[in-house]
Amino acid sequence: MPKNEFGSPIRLGREKNGLSQAELAAKVGVSQPLVSIWERGVAQPDETQKQKLDSILGLGLSSPQAVTAEGPSIFGAWLVKTRVRQKD
Repeated sequence: MPKNEFGSPIRLGREKNGLSQAELAAKVGVSQPLVSIWERGVAQPDETQKQKLDSILGLGLSSPQAVTAEGPSIFGAWLVKTRVRQKD
């Protein structure tokens, strides 16, 4: 998976949950600049960080096909939308 596939869903999940980058960083146990790096697609979170992000934001980074009570995970829905757009 290309690095940049994680950036937009992390930003969208953070904003949906009303968190700043600093607040999300504190909850995940990383620095605010690292959250910015993820959101810009420069790097992606490791597996432990993905699990923490899933727990905090409900992204579905660990299992993009996950479906919540509200519908597909944020990351899963974003992947589908992005891949459909790329096919056009």
